[in-house]
Amino acid sequence: MMAGINSGAELMQDSVWRFDVAAHNLANINTAGFQAQRVDGSPGNNDVASQMVDSMVSADTYKLGAAIMSSSNDMLKSLIDIKA
Repeated sequence: MMAGINSGAELMQDSVWRFDVAAHNLANINTAGFQAQRVDGSPGNNDVASQMVDSMVSADTYKLGAAIMSSSNDMLKSLIDIKA
């Protein structure tokens, strides 16, 4: 049960990092000489569309992590109720 909660938290943390990178790229996309970044540090795409897709995917991934944590928490509560 705790593994599910930890997995959900890690997924949420990863999605926040990805969203931050996409937001940084969007904020600087019109800066002369700016090269977009990817989460792994390699060069990314300098187009708005791909950065918007990355930010939307990050938001959905964050929601998924929260759902995983919630489901794990519900299962843990049910287990405690069975034991009691």
